[in-house]
Amino acid sequence: MEPRDFLRLLCRRYDVPFTRARGLEPLLRRARELDPDARRRLLRHVESRLERLAREAREQRKLDRALDERCLRSVAQLLHDWKLLPEERGR
Repeated sequence: MEPRDFLRLLCRRYDVPFTRARGLEPLLRRARELDPDARRRLLRHVESRLERLAREAREQRKLDRALDERCLRSVAQLLHDWKLLPEERGR
């Protein structure tokens, strides 16, 4: 399998956009030339990086949702003079 195709497969597995992982392609090309032990270590590094990118993307989406909700609540409160419930005031 070509390194680019393999990287696309890994990106789907880890739910990472290919554009974010494209920089790892040279490492996969190099891995083809290495002995099996070095190849495994390099592939572990690539997968570790993809796991990190996936985790960062999840955390960013979570932060974006929280900020969107905060913004919407602020706007709604201004437009409609809403009063927050006591349990919502701490958010």
